[in-house]
Amino acid sequence: PMRLRLQQFSGVAPKVSRQLLPDNMGVVARNCRLLSGELRGLHNVGLLHQFASPTQYAVRIPNDPDDVWVGWAEDDIDFSRGPIVNDTYQRYYWTGEESYLSVNTLARLQSGDPSYKAGTPPPATACSVTPGNDGTSGIQETRAYVYTFVNELGEESAPSPPTVASGESNATWDLALLQLTPTDAAGRIPVVKRRIYRTVTGDSSALYYFVDDVDDITTTVYSDTIESSSVVQRTVCNTFDWDQPPDNLQGLTSHPGGFFAAFNGNEVFLSEPYRPYAWPVAYILSVEHDIVGLAIYNNMLMVMTTSNPYYFAGTHPSNLSPTQSQSVEPCLAKRGIVATLQGVLYPSPNGLVLFNQAGASVVTNSILSPDDWVTQFSPTTLKAAQRGLQYLAFKDVNNGFEYSPAEPLGQFSTLDRFTNVDNIITDRYTGDIHLISDNNVYLWDDVTKAPVYYTWKSKEFDVPRPLNFGAAIVKLEEYDTDAEEPVVDAEEKEAWNTTRMARPLHPIGFTPVGAPRTEDLLPVGYPPSFYDETLGGDRTKYPEGGSPLFITDPSFDPVGDVAYLKVYGDRKLRSSLTIRHNQMMRLPSGYKAHYWQFELVSNVNIYSLAVAETGKELMEI
Repeated sequence: PMRLRLQQFSGVAPKVSRQLLPDNMGVVARNCRLLSGELRGLHNVGLLHQFASPTQYAVRIPNDPDDVWVGWAEDDIDFSRGPIVNDTYQRYYWTGEESYLSVNTLARLQSGDPSYKAGTPPPATACSVTPGNDGTSGIQETRAYVYTFVNELGEESAPSPPTVASGESNATWDLALLQLTPTDAAGRIPVVKRRIYRTVTGDSSALYYFVDDVDDITTTVYSDTIESSSVVQRTVCNTFDWDQPPDNLQGLTSHPGGFFAAFNGNEVFLSEPYRPYAWPVAYILSVEHDIVGLAIYNNMLMVMTTSNPYYFAGTHPSNLSPTQSQSVEPCLAKRGIVATLQGVLYPSPNGLVLFNQAGASVVTNSILSPDDWVTQFSPTTLKAAQRGLQYLAFKDVNNGFEYSPAEPLGQFSTLDRFTNVDNIITDRYTGDIHLISDNNVYLWDDVTKAPVYYTWKSKEFDVPRPLNFGAAIVKLEEYDTDAEEPVVDAEEKEAWNTTRMARPLHPIGFTPVGAPRTEDLLPVGYPPSFYDETLGGDRTKYPEGGSPLFITDPSFDPVGDVAYLKVYGDRKLRSSLTIRHNQMMRLPSGYKAHYWQFELVSNVNIYSLAVAETGKELMEI
């Protein structure tokens, strides 16, 4: 006797022949949760926030009493809180909206105020110095003066060009601060004061010591009467190489060392630690090929390029050390880059790549061939997010996949029940995955929502001899059968529609909605299961109660809980049955087949499927 029992349901591996797959693996696993061995449907999404304006990217900032939601019309934003010690303003920085690094405070984000262009340009004009010569001391010294701009958030610019003068040490030195505001002040955080520094004769370090703040931005003169012995006890100017953030930065990334990284072309730019508004030119790094995106893994800066990936190890921008992977694995999509606990995952032409200090390796190699990967999963358009070790991606607004390397039963499955997905983002504060759709933010897999309908189709079983499986039983979680409706596979609906539209018009096609039709209206290859009476079908009606075509919109769902079994013999659909609470089901007789496949469609948990040639044999499994 030939009997089969399917349990410990697993995901798909398109690279492997449908007959050579392990018995518990499928050729279709859509919208399934495959983490426990049983079949479960992913939960539907839950609405978190609605935006009134076009939104392709959004972040949530925790705040008491209400979270702050910030949205952008652009879909490629890299957003991070500024790594600033004792930041009472709660500054946030991002790239992707403008051609420059943007910054705003939490209070301004709450009130909807526009962002600023990050950085404060230094004074371009040196101050004018009139040395003191009142004859009181007769001791001559030479000093150099500079001044900086300080904005209303306390961010300081690089200094002006120096002015050198000589005069009596104890006399009054008069300064004319000729520049009141930065030359490039438009759109930047307003400057509220200027800060004066000077050198001290005899100081071999040639440091510039703090003299005073000129708080009145309209003041053009200052008199320095501070003795050198007092000045050398003060702080020194450390902003000489604090260059402004360059324009056209992309991929803003926050390093655990307290500095930002971003890129443009083949160059990596780094900010001063804990000063995200200062980006010294001396910290610029370069790689051989153009950069696609950045990520942080294990305190390393990971750099994905159009060729070999790199990583930079180190804790300070001045000592980052590069290592180039020997694997030529170009990154095809910036929004497909995701950092996980094992390394950085990103799409290459050969599959999904895991990149860490051990190198770059294609982790989907056993599941997908390069051809499968490119033709079925469109790696150049991927948008992805991470939840733990799981990589969740959408190739377009309606289709995606899940890759879960730590789950042997559910490494790979596909998605098609979540529509109009504009973006997918990992919440930085909860680890939850958010979907952006139609200007709204949704929680992915919201456990308070009902499961979506999933489909799992088995491998193809090549039995030793032609036979007829006459009985089946499915163990599943009980559900209410009162609201059952027929389920028709989307591919079969499309096939029906294509065939139906290709046929010449039949006179009955002009009858009123719901009018009866005859069998000769059915297209060639018409699947009888569409109107099987056991599914509640009616052969005197059109597919959707009036239209000669099936609705193929993925959002069109059956009502309530459903569970169906489809049986394929020699690659033809032989039976489609409603599953009844762990009861034995009789399968059609009158044919035998070599090749068998079994498909389960449901939104309730299914634990196992067993089939046998007879009911008696089924009871012995």
